[in-house]
Amino acid sequence: MCSNCNYKNEKTKDLSIRQWTCPECGTYHNRDINASINTLNQGLKDLESVV
Repeated sequence: MCSNCNYKNEKTKDLSIRQWTCPECGTYHNRDINASINTLNQGLKDLESVV
């Protein structure tokens, strides 16, 4: 999922793809960094719902 616009890219299920450009917003992603940003954003969202 693009950490910039939340577009779900089905092609990145192939673990050999390490970088990709979002076809929706054009943001270039490193797979691991993008996943880390998505994890952080979800954790912050979950924390907001608890507080």
